[in-house]
Amino acid sequence: MQPLFSGPRRGLLLGSTLVSASLVLSSGAAVAAPGTPPDTAPGDAPVRVVIELDTPTAADVVGQEELAAARAAGSVSASARSAFAADYRAAVEEVTDAQETVTTRIERAGVELEDAEAVTGLLSAVVATVDPADLAALRSAPGVARVTEAAAVRILGDEANIPATGAPHVWERDDADGVPVKGEGRTVAIIDTGIDYTLADLGGGFGPGHRVVDGYDFANDDADPMDDHMHGTHVAGIVGAGGDNLTGMAPDVTLTPWKALDYRGSGTTDDLLLALEAATDPLGEHPADVVNMSLGTPGDGTDPLGRASTAAARQGVVVVAAAGNSGPYGQSIGSPAAAEGVIAVGAQVTGVSDPTLTLLGTGPRGTRRPLDVTRFPMSANPPAKGVTARLVDVGDGLEEEDYEQAGDVRGAIVVMQSLTVGTLGEVLGPHLLQAQLAEEHGAVAALLYSPSPTDPGATAASARRAPPACCRAAGSTCAARAWS
Repeated sequence: MQPLFSGPRRGLLLGSTLVSASLVLSSGAAVAAPGTPPDTAPGDAPVRVVIELDTPTAADVVGQEELAAARAAGSVSASARSAFAADYRAAVEEVTDAQETVTTRIERAGVELEDAEAVTGLLSAVVATVDPADLAALRSAPGVARVTEAAAVRILGDEANIPATGAPHVWERDDADGVPVKGEGRTVAIIDTGIDYTLADLGGGFGPGHRVVDGYDFANDDADPMDDHMHGTHVAGIVGAGGDNLTGMAPDVTLTPWKALDYRGSGTTDDLLLALEAATDPLGEHPADVVNMSLGTPGDGTDPLGRASTAAARQGVVVVAAAGNSGPYGQSIGSPAAAEGVIAVGAQVTGVSDPTLTLLGTGPRGTRRPLDVTRFPMSANPPAKGVTARLVDVGDGLEEEDYEQAGDVRGAIVVMQSLTVGTLGEVLGPHLLQAQLAEEHGAVAALLYSPSPTDPGATAASARRAPPACCRAAGSTCAARAWS
């Protein structure tokens, strides 16, 4: 077995910080359950695995509270930080020695661990390449807690609306030192496809004296985390662009890219784990204050990446992960977003208003009757002020004949029988035709309804005699769950 800290990537990791970008497990990839090795046959291709050990982490050795205190910017003196660094280095050596005791025993039993790399701060684990035929023996080896096969990941797109988050209002504030709250003095690491650090809005360079100060390319195993896909650059812009062209959430923040995905936007969970370990290394030149991962794998957050993310959060790092691009339904949020202590972030639609609709009685008492309505998925927004208009039933509203029978509907709210829908995927061609005809005939809004099963005798003729309505959906389309 190779020494656990051999290879260029260990020696060239200078900093640590994390942020998030968007990845989801590709089709067919899965996390291997502990103790249930997949069927293998002699000659199968070697597999990359995360071997978690029954040994403490460096954080366990020095103490979680002490580590969290050391991470807190400005909370300890320079001498205290120096003393902590010495203690942490000693802890890493202790953990490494314990790991090598276990891995040496494994290799003596005939299991080869190729390209082995140690994880000591977030988990006590070894990432290595093994023969699939050895998985059963590896899982049952003394000192091994669990073995998880690396899974494939790929990126998914994301967009941002910085003003909608309220960030510009935060920028108007000052911190305790009188510095505007724009990210100055904080480090955010991007675990993704890298960052194009040549862009002026991201500092125009890489290394000391620039905004992108450190990082590593785990996908190609070199010290240059240049983005060859541009997803990571996109994410970095959302996080911290600050220039003449774009402004991100924290325009004065320091960035560190940890490239774990290749030019296709693909990667594996073992590289993501190593990137997370490097970004949160408290002995790095730029330890992470925030880790953002717009990525995910199926799971509940108890897989190695999820547990490592939880460990980072317990050590005082703010860990943010994408909730995913599916749902809302059961198990649509994967790992690490589902992991304990991780902030899961999802998308939000902005600039959309939901209409309300109230019937006004025609009698002297003028009884008001709110209707249970939902916004049609493709509707325009209602006006800021309510509109009072008469309701006119146009039957199905699918033909000119329906409007000829109904008469003049200009300025009215047309009512038509239809399949009510709640999502864009349920919208059908007839719905669009109904909306088009209503607009062409001058209606200010449309109310789609399905006949109530408790009032099967309702007819179009009786509906046309419905009272006026005050509708906050003017210029939009509503779908009523029941109307009679």
